[in-house]
Amino acid sequence: IHGNNLIHGDLSSRNIFLSDNSLDGCNCPSNHLGLNTFIGDFGLSRLENLSNYSENVYGNTRYLAPEVLNCNPYTKESDMYSFGMIMWEYTSSKKPFHHLPEEIHIMYAILDGKRPEITEDTPKCYAEFMKKCWDPDPKKRPS
Repeated sequence: IHGNNLIHGDLSSRNIFLSDNSLDGCNCPSNHLGLNTFIGDFGLSRLENLSNYSENVYGNTRYLAPEVLNCNPYTKESDMYSFGMIMWEYTSSKKPFHHLPEEIHIMYAILDGKRPEITEDTPKCYAEFMKKCWDPDPKKRPS
């Protein structure tokens, strides 16, 4: 996606799809379980260099980068923050900030720099990459 200068703008676990190799005509590389991973729902996507971005905040609050909550434009780096939240969800089997009852509480937690607690059984390299995705400075996030 990013290699094509596209910003997804709404990455969350609900937009990640798995499929086995039984799809007709699918010559996609699969993982060790024989599953293909696809990203869907490009309705909020845009080209990176598009200058007329929306200042509105949209998407699933649990996965939004702090700079987006501060009404800055969506970027590749904000997609990477969202990707880090998806990683956490897959390791914990819980939605990010699942313990917070309302979206406003989730927003304040993210803006206050809070991040989900990484479980002890998360592989160190995976945990480190997740933390890099969550860096408060978007320029320090992986691309």
